[in-house]
Amino acid sequence: MSDRGWGWRGAGVLTCLCVMFDTAAAQKSLEFSVDPLIAFPAGEFRNNVPENGIGASVSLAAPIGGTPFMIGGELGFLVYGYESRKEPFSVADPDFRVRQTTWNNIMQAHLFLRWLSARENVRFFFEGLVGFKYFFTDSHLVDVGYAEGYPIGKTTNLSDHAFSYGLGAGLSLRLRRQREESEVNGKRRKERSGLLLELGARYLAGSRADYLRKGSIERVGEEVTWTADHSRTSIVVPFIGIRWEF
Repeated sequence: MSDRGWGWRGAGVLTCLCVMFDTAAAQKSLEFSVDPLIAFPAGEFRNNVPENGIGASVSLAAPIGGTPFMIGGELGFLVYGYESRKEPFSVADPDFRVRQTTWNNIMQAHLFLRWLSARENVRFFFEGLVGFKYFFTDSHLVDVGYAEGYPIGKTTNLSDHAFSYGLGAGLSLRLRRQREESEVNGKRRKERSGLLLELGARYLAGSRADYLRKGSIERVGEEVTWTADHSRTSIVVPFIGIRWEF
């Protein structure tokens, strides 16, 4: 199937999941998680980008009725390349030096449907995800010296996006649990809150996209050239983080 076909199908799935999430969130307690990430390029993407990425993600999920399923959304940010060098700000003023940094980034957003085992203290989960990855490379000029770190200028060298979908699995270890009872409209209701440690991994297949990597931008004198790579954009993402029930 073409990337455009996947895009239309993905848009339909995202719409359905959004409606389901809105319904589920109104029914029961939510779960919020923060996860540091390591990303390993896979397949064609690995051939062009040998460096691994690092970053973090946040997610929010809600149970679906009395089922063992949860539906949620995840937003993550990854850096898979970084370069830095000092240079004169201009030929006319060579004494004023700046630092130029280049960052290769991925922002990703997914909706997921997750199955959870029934155990309280150790829960296994499996999930399916659908969303997109946004690739962008930024270059920054930063003052060097007394005020080092002050940004002088910024430009986006290249940006593109890719449809993303995949599977994940892992487990949650309960660190703390608290149960409370409250009365709403004359009815007593049990509420739960707690803290869990979660560990897992996801395989996120990606459609084709243009992107830059470390070494893609070449500077010879005052001439700047860059060559974009084009391939599928699959990654493997292990994660470990904290999940709050509330």
